Amino acid sequence: MYNNKLLILLFSSLLFVGGCGAEQVPEDVAAATQTAFFSLDAFMGKEQVRLTEKGVIVTKTITLNGQQEEQTLKNLDLDKEFALFRQADINKAAWYDKYEVDSLFLGDQLQRLRYQATDEDLDTRWI
Repeated sequence: MYNNKLLILLFSSLLFVGGCGAEQVPEDVAAATQTAFFSLDAFMGKEQVRLTEKGVIVTKTITLNGQQEEQTLKNLDLDKEFALFRQADINKAAWYDKYEVDSLFLGDQLQRLRYQATDEDLDTRWI
């Protein structure tokens, strides 16, 4: 359970860092609203390239047992960090009806896409 919370926190942090600019939502994410799931692996690969080219500084915040720790990292190993997300890819035919999809648009632009598990046995609760 701790790994899932860390995964969600890290993913949220990366989305916040990546979403600070006025950039468009990647095409593969926008296309996800047309289908049940999208390729998390492909999305993370594109994000890794984008963040590497941009040279972002990442702030990680971890909360465990009420204790909060924050680290600012300039040279983050994105292969290692994104491996957790790639393992959480829910794009499997057997899980087609195991996640609910919720999207948030501002005008015609996708702002947020969330997949919530409907089956309590699944490790990835939401992305």
